[in-house]
Amino acid sequence: MQSTSVRITILIVSVNVMQILAKIRNGNYLKSIPLNIEEGDRLTLTFPFDRALIDEVKVMAGARWSPEDKHWTIDKCERNYVALQYLADNPIERYTTPINKLIYTRLNKRPYFEHQQQGIDFILQRKRCMLAFEMGLGKTLVGLTVMEQSDAKVWWLVAPYGAQREWERQLRRWNATVLPLITTTYESLYRIMKETSEEYFPDGVIFDESIRIKNPTAQRSQAAAMLCETVRAKDGFILLLSGAPAPKDPSDWWHQIECIQPGFIREGNLYKFRQRYANIRMEDGEFGTYPKIDSWKPDEVAKLGTRLAPIVLFKYKKDCYDLPSKIYDRIQCDISEEYARVVDLILSSTPTALQCLEKLRELSDGFQYTDKGTNWIGSPKIDKVKELLDFYSFDNGGCGRLVIYAAFHATIDKLCEVATDVEWEYARIDGRGWSDKDALTKFDSLGNNYVVIANPSSVHGLNLSRTDCLCYYSNTFSVDSRIQSLERRDRPGMNVSKGTRIVDLLHLPTDQLIVDKLDSKIELQGITLEEIKKVWNQ
Repeated sequence: MQSTSVRITILIVSVNVMQILAKIRNGNYLKSIPLNIEEGDRLTLTFPFDRALIDEVKVMAGARWSPEDKHWTIDKCERNYVALQYLADNPIERYTTPINKLIYTRLNKRPYFEHQQQGIDFILQRKRCMLAFEMGLGKTLVGLTVMEQSDAKVWWLVAPYGAQREWERQLRRWNATVLPLITTTYESLYRIMKETSEEYFPDGVIFDESIRIKNPTAQRSQAAAMLCETVRAKDGFILLLSGAPAPKDPSDWWHQIECIQPGFIREGNLYKFRQRYANIRMEDGEFGTYPKIDSWKPDEVAKLGTRLAPIVLFKYKKDCYDLPSKIYDRIQCDISEEYARVVDLILSSTPTALQCLEKLRELSDGFQYTDKGTNWIGSPKIDKVKELLDFYSFDNGGCGRLVIYAAFHATIDKLCEVATDVEWEYARIDGRGWSDKDALTKFDSLGNNYVVIANPSSVHGLNLSRTDCLCYYSNTFSVDSRIQSLERRDRPGMNVSKGTRIVDLLHLPTDQLIVDKLDSKIELQGITLEEIKKVWNQ
């Protein structure tokens, strides 16, 4: 690892430690203030009194005010040197150079979307940055191309196990398996680093689902910070991939950006960050009072977004005009008189909304759980599934691939029986595991008709792009599972020429209520018994 003193010397030269003109914005007015820097055991800062500049300095790492000497001192560390460069309106050059469109040397042409090309160019010219792409915008293909086009000799991929499997599939799909790539989970990162000599550390690292290192006190976050320090010393690549362009909690940014480049966010710790960007109130607890975030300051958070723009590329689906659209199709099934009588019984005898909703979801799927096991009644949704399998069959000119989501083990078992009856191969993916270890490879290949039957909560990180249709036989309670599962087909960079058909099979009126709630990002636990009875009595 490069020594701290050498790295600091390089940064000092680039900042001009004798004096910089700190450019401070007060509203729309920009002013320059001479800031003198003297190097000793710590950095000593002297400057004319200015409240805005004091606010900038006091949040730097180790900031202390000396009333006797009338100066500030701060720690000699990488993040403070970067913060000083930022004050001089001269952050690290790679973050301010305009992004040019590069020509990739890869001979195999790939169908990149415009936002993917922007992402590749952004990373290759910045080397250390984050892609905050909304789910489904194809971050994996961007990262894969960057690895191919970079000058890094060894890459590490830090990702959850499910995401690692998806990377392996994409490497095979795009004929990129020759890349020198070592994979590890976040939970194993500290152990891998401890067992690896620093000279064999990578000069390129990708953190997929980087939200997992948001907590600076977690062991995996500290290991990530140590790894990034080593990569920066080699002037290597650090790439964070996130599916949240606008996290609910802006403080999630702090440690992620700190791993990429300490000092790019001016606050030297998470406490100071929250003090600036949030309205804090004190709340009584068991062991005294403690600070709690009441709300976030919208003006300050907007400034944070501007500050992060050189190091983070934000992309929302609504901004990517070349993406194929989704085609929503809700198929309503008839309700028999026998079903209506059972529903009336459930509505009149079930005491709570959650119990009532659960029984109605089971009934809509065609079964009821009893003390003796599963009592399969039958559902008209089964006939609709058979029609979809017939429509998408190779024999009828279809893609021969279908994904069916169901919320219950009993339903998934029944759908597997249906697939067998119509001579489709299938893979069951649910909380019990995978019925076919080669399911994803088979799904990507061409050949016999193949259907994946899964719980929506079990497909995070998968890419099921061979199908033209995702069918929801039934939904889980989770908004996140609904959103994640919707993105398993509509992925760019796959020669997609048409939209994805999203089929919701509706039977009982509560099915429509469930879909409407989930699409509005409302958890089903909030449904009341009155709402359930109201949709039935309309």
